[in-house]
Amino acid sequence: MTPINVNDVAHQMLVAAQGVLKDKWPEVQNFATSEAKKFAQSMADIQVWKGLHQITEEQAQSLTRLHQRSMKMVFTSLEGISLAMAEKAINAALDVVRAVVNKAIGWKVI
Repeated sequence: MTPINVNDVAHQMLVAAQGVLKDKWPEVQNFATSEAKKFAQSMADIQVWKGLHQITEEQAQSLTRLHQRSMKMVFTSLEGISLAMAEKAINAALDVVRAVVNKAIGWKVI
């Protein structure tokens, strides 16, 4: 099993989110960076916990959904970011890492 590269996953998520947020990027960049790193680290943690048999697939999926909601809440708390824009940015970010993360973990968590 190839370990999830947290920095690479976070970077891919940020590039995708930046493409959606465009002119809002300067205002959201720090928040987006923090959220992408947290999400990527959480996926790496899930991979490790799975290998140690410390998490079930259902727990992994629940944790992933929790992080997705957290990212959405952070984005929508920023001035000028609508719920629709936040969802588009998050979906774009997840779309680019979905296959890599799901394959690395061995479960469909995203």
